[in-house]
Amino acid sequence: SSSSYEFDKVVFACGSKSVVEMMENPLFLQSAILSNITYTDDTDQTFSRGLIHSDADIVLPKHSLENILSRNCNNVRLIKSDNGKLTIENTFIISSWFPSAQNLPNKPPMLVTYNLQKKQLRKPLDYVENKRNHPDFSTRNMFLALLIRFIQGKRGMYFAGSYTTPGNGHDMSLLSGLIVAKEIGAEFPFVTDKDCFEDFQCLASI
Repeated sequence: SSSSYEFDKVVFACGSKSVVEMMENPLFLQSAILSNITYTDDTDQTFSRGLIHSDADIVLPKHSLENILSRNCNNVRLIKSDNGKLTIENTFIISSWFPSAQNLPNKPPMLVTYNLQKKQLRKPLDYVENKRNHPDFSTRNMFLALLIRFIQGKRGMYFAGSYTTPGNGHDMSLLSGLIVAKEIGAEFPFVTDKDCFEDFQCLASI
């Protein structure tokens, strides 16, 4: 059986193409903007899937291992493949900066490696999928992000996520959701934080 629900307002917090697929009769401008946003994995699969692990000595340089684990956010290696083409291997070092991980006793390395080359991890713990998470950082996408203002709130539909911001940053993606929340009646929760509130106001003005 199927059910039908009616709402005054709907917030889409997902990839742009998923939004278009969910709309029964999108407005012309909605379709024109949302269906033309492109994502990095449309053309490059390097960061589509990351391996979660603690095998620091396998993916990080051994001569400066402790220094990298304590101070770096990520480690990038350019590797020449068998066909002579350069490829990127990138390891995010979550344990060096993630706030809730800082005071853990006997903290293990918390790593996520993308595009692992010519090596095998001893014990992969899990993996993370990044499909449709990162729009291309391109002039076209930045232009389309600036056009979102013309469809935001039309027919009670609101849009939040990285594609709605002209920069594809984690902080702006979060702020896009807070801006939409304020538009439909919620209060911004961090008004006492001057820098945070200024960021909120700046993105809201765009």
